[in-house]
Amino acid sequence: MILDVKDAACFGHFHMDVLMRMRKSRELDLLVLEEVISWNRGRRYVDGLIGDFEQARNKDSGWECPRVRVLDRNTGKELSVISGGAAPLEWIEDGKNQP
Repeated sequence: MILDVKDAACFGHFHMDVLMRMRKSRELDLLVLEEVISWNRGRRYVDGLIGDFEQARNKDSGWECPRVRVLDRNTGKELSVISGGAAPLEWIEDGKNQP
């Protein structure tokens, strides 16, 4: 599935619950504008998107997160990849990345 993300800062807040209900989703490409994500500290919004997915994994340790690629909408450049699958067991056991 490919999603065109207009506001990366708010993506998780408004859309993560919907993605988590899509249990059979295995791959997701998020298209973002590099200008939107690079104006402040270079990777602020990319890191925010990654954090949204990590928090969702912690919220539901059984959720199989799809493999996510964050891509520049104009160039197709891969900005980040979030591996698919459930939260690693050690995250759950030691509380790492807990919201």
